[in-house]
Amino acid sequence: MNTKEAILARLAHSGMPEHPMPALDFGREGFDDPLTAFRQSVEAAGGRVAEWAEGVPAGELLRSLGLEGRRVVSAVEEIPSAFDADAVEDARELDGIDAAVVGGVLGVAENGAVWLPQRARHKALYFAVESLVILLPRDAVVATMQDAVEDPRFDRDFGFGCFMSGPSKTADIEQALVIGAHGPMSVTVVLTGGKEAAR
Repeated sequence: MNTKEAILARLAHSGMPEHPMPALDFGREGFDDPLTAFRQSVEAAGGRVAEWAEGVPAGELLRSLGLEGRRVVSAVEEIPSAFDADAVEDARELDGIDAAVVGGVLGVAENGAVWLPQRARHKALYFAVESLVILLPRDAVVATMQDAVEDPRFDRDFGFGCFMSGPSKTADIEQALVIGAHGPMSVTVVLTGGKEAAR
């Protein structure tokens, strides 16, 4: 047993009393119109929100997003892909992609974040692109982060996942904001389906 293990073993048997965890019920913030609140939050974070009406062809959607003729890789069935990113062995081969289209599971009205569990083979597809397009069902918008992690659609069986809110942003001590330093320069959330968001 090394020193670290010995210290941890002593701490485990120190006889400290166990205390129950406190109840973390902070109440719930509600929104009269969660979709409007979500849109405002996404835009405040530097992203944009678009709609994909039923019956509109995928090519027309890409054209409306300014992606026609650009190198677009899709991780969702609804949008055609320039190539199969999952067939690529080395994630560095994804360099040069103009845009990626991925599926979001939950949107959060209070901060504009979208839950993205890794469904593509390479995490780089979510971050190493100029533009990220996230397809999100309209009925997948919840009010708060607490609602999101308690929602049954929040899949806990994932290797990697993140909440993404707008494009990559960083600022230095002088508060000079840089967009896209370590992630996409633009993020567009495309709302799909006709259902109203959960309140």
